[in-house]
Amino acid sequence: MFAIKSKLPATTAGAGDIARLTTGVAAAFASIFFPPAALAGPALDFAIKKFVDRPKKLLLEELKAGNVETLTDEAAAEFVPMAYRFLEAAKEGEYEHNLKVIGAYIAGELQQDEPEASNVARMARRIEGLSKRELRTIALVATCHHPPKGGIGFSLTGAANSEDFDDVIGAFWVSADKLAGVAKGLSKGGWVSSADSQSNEVEWELQDRSALVETLAELAGRGLLVPNPRTFMDKHEEYYHLTASFDDLIKKASEAIERAAVDS
Repeated sequence: MFAIKSKLPATTAGAGDIARLTTGVAAAFASIFFPPAALAGPALDFAIKKFVDRPKKLLLEELKAGNVETLTDEAAAEFVPMAYRFLEAAKEGEYEHNLKVIGAYIAGELQQDEPEASNVARMARRIEGLSKRELRTIALVATCHHPPKGGIGFSLTGAANSEDFDDVIGAFWVSADKLAGVAKGLSKGGWVSSADSQSNEVEWELQDRSALVETLAELAGRGLLVPNPRTFMDKHEEYYHLTASFDDLIKKASEAIERAAVDS
């Protein structure tokens, strides 16, 4: 651990340029995990492109999308371990759609009054290895309480910006039946449009109750949902409430989750 920290770029005064910092962390990361002596030439080039250059580009794209270009010295110091954790996830084979979500979350965290690298580390663990089906379920859970005006078309950004989203935590509940029913009401021109085959596939996927049961249990195991322990005479399935971590993820990475949910 000491050897790794000693190679990371120092955050001196005026070091808040996000592109320069990201490049510095990526270079240090590459020298630690992919030293020239460890791999043959072609293999080394492939590893650098796949596990360093491509993830660095993804991170910079999400930071740009989040309008993060410069940082205070304090924020820059927190960003270094954030970027390192992002690259570490890429090295471990994380899905690209999840890397984009982590990148967007980093951008959202850096916009906080006091950004903390530990928040990124915890959230990266919560979403690691999530499939697109599971991200689509997260998007569906987040939006079904806040459909945009004009019908049931879904806008995850709208859910994240909703003034009363905080009131949902602990009160709003979801279940497989509830989500499957909402998915059946998706209309043309909304989050999922029935006008093309890709959207038809996504819409069918979100109506698959057995898949939703499994996905909700998975999200609960990651701390994004919590089961409702109460019993009711007519309760035939598990009910789940949103957690503060779910709220935090949506507020900081809503656009990236929506893109991942819609993309094939």
